[in-house]
Amino acid sequence: MLQEATKLNLTIQILGDAAVLRCSGRITVEDSEELREAVLAPTQIRTVVLDLAGVSSVDAAGLGALVSLRNWATETGTHFKLMNLAPLVEEVLEITNLKQQFEVCSVSEMLDLLCRAIHEPRMAPPAKLSSAPIAARSCCA
Repeated sequence: MLQEATKLNLTIQILGDAAVLRCSGRITVEDSEELREAVLAPTQIRTVVLDLAGVSSVDAAGLGALVSLRNWATETGTHFKLMNLAPLVEEVLEITNLKQQFEVCSVSEMLDLLCRAIHEPRMAPPAKLSSAPIAARSCCA
């Protein structure tokens, strides 16, 4: 029963070209594919924000899923951001030296981002994937 209570739960909200995924529970080997599928499901999205305030734990597979999603975003030109890092998640990202690999938004930055996503015209998806690195950007650039 306890395992079911802490299972990953996702709520997805689409705002313009942005998808906000509110995560609660665990991001573990059992749940990492569900997270990946939820992020990849919406089409015509330019920005994906994972709200991790409700995440109680993350294991190596969960970290791998986050890194995989970040790599997918880089390859497709999608902005991928983390928001409201739960203390445990932030600690795990720091210990594994992964925190600097992600853009982390504050609430005010996310509100600005969503406001711009609603008002900017939609862009066509990139015609071709490139393996060239994307220059570092601020959270809401």
